[in-house]
Amino acid sequence: MADVGVAWREAEVPGAGRGLVAARRMAIGEAVLSVSLAQCWPHAEAARALLRPQLEADAHAQTAAGLEDLSDEAIVALWLLAELDRGAASPFASTFAVLPNSLDTALQWTEEELEELVGTSFHHAAVGMREETDAEWQFCQEWLSNRFSVTKTRFSWAKSIVLSRQIEMEKEGLLPEGSKIVAPGFDVLNHEPSGNPNCGVDLEGEGEPAVVVRCARDVDADEELVTSYGPLPNSSLFMTYGFVVDGNPFDCVEFVQSLAVPPTKRPWLRAIEEAADSLDSGGAVSTFEVILDPGDDAPADAEFVMRHNLFRETPLPRTLLAIARIQMFPIAELEGVASEGPSETRNPSAGALCSGPGKLASPSEGVAMGLVKATLTKLRAVHPKSIAKDKQLLEASEVSEPALSHRQRMATTIRVAEKEILAAALIAAEASQLHS
Repeated sequence: MADVGVAWREAEVPGAGRGLVAARRMAIGEAVLSVSLAQCWPHAEAARALLRPQLEADAHAQTAAGLEDLSDEAIVALWLLAELDRGAASPFASTFAVLPNSLDTALQWTEEELEELVGTSFHHAAVGMREETDAEWQFCQEWLSNRFSVTKTRFSWAKSIVLSRQIEMEKEGLLPEGSKIVAPGFDVLNHEPSGNPNCGVDLEGEGEPAVVVRCARDVDADEELVTSYGPLPNSSLFMTYGFVVDGNPFDCVEFVQSLAVPPTKRPWLRAIEEAADSLDSGGAVSTFEVILDPGDDAPADAEFVMRHNLFRETPLPRTLLAIARIQMFPIAELEGVASEGPSETRNPSAGALCSGPGKLASPSEGVAMGLVKATLTKLRAVHPKSIAKDKQLLEASEVSEPALSHRQRMATTIRVAEKEILAAALIAAEASQLHS
């Protein structure tokens, strides 16, 4: 890792742990640090190529063949464990020496601790992440335990290290599209949650490319150098990085909906898909996406799986209203209020379908808004604790002897954010019923 003109120093940052601080005043565009690609940990495909000969040499051909089925993070974790076993002989030994011994990602939480997330939209995702890692360990354990004396806890630690430090980079001929690498030094840059970091990162250079961090604006001496890990809600930050941010502007409720859409109504679903990116933008994240699409020629009972993101700024996204209207409006009403063009060639339109709550003068508007309210009420009802109780717990942990452990506080922060968003969505939905 190259420090560019002694631009930074490591320091303890209040509330954030270890971080980088500007050692002097720096100008916009100035390089903070540079890490050659050769100094970075290998991306998953390169790690697979390095591991396969070791597995085959150890007569673990089945494990070698199964490398393709493991997650990219698990592959790089296996590489990390193999390199750690080399000790000082590894060219990465100095960077390994500063890796933390413990983390707070979902992989380190106990089953009891994960129960604190029950009711949130990311509880199942956190449990699924644990289950995937357990399955990967089961697949690799014989080779790992025999060669490196690695336990499941150690494997989970290695995967968490990779998850919490990788960045996505690509370069033709060097890094395939979607590649993720770990650049030593970059991982010490803390996350700036508002989406306005003072540093940015990119892959620069042709002959000997490097991961370079540059100032996105002028930076004062002693100011913390921060980047953005992305427009992520606290639930994602917790699962991948092991921390949460108070007042995170990207907090959201993720609602996954499985719905049979009859062929006659699918044109309106397609119209909503096309319009989604321009509607209710929650920063850089869309409020709506079809994540499992059986296709327009699928049987009438084929189910489409959709993801809705409810944000603080848009707790009742118009795409959620539009899907409820598709469900509840008869075809004649859809054609009457949500089509455009000459009568003989009218096409499905998302514009009217995505109108605000209670805005359509249609007989079924009230029924559709009632469905929205019922859906939101059901989402809120799965939370075992009230928002008042959770806020009381957070307040108590701030003013007196901590009433919550660090992990309990993270879980409670996530729960409160989701309940606040659902409460705001319900207020909007209930108001709409008064006018529909």
